[in-house]
Amino acid sequence: MILELPDYTPTTCGEPRPAVFIENGHVTHFTFAVIDIPKEQNTGNDRHGSKVIVVPFDGAALDRDLGEAVTQEKAASHDAGGQ
Repeated sequence: MILELPDYTPTTCGEPRPAVFIENGHVTHFTFAVIDIPKEQNTGNDRHGSKVIVVPFDGAALDRDLGEAVTQEKAASHDAGGQ
């Protein structure tokens, strides 16, 4: 499953949004469109062009670590008299 990230404002009209690939409920990759020159300077039949890069990401580890942090924070709040 690929999802576009919300609340992303592109700097140039028509830029694709970054997206994430989700597998088994965890983010596994981010995708970004990149170009090596300003987009408006890119013309056909030159050496420049846009590429999509895919960056691997360990979303399962992030979810596990954040879950542990939230559990510890809730325990500390409860011990301090919080709810």
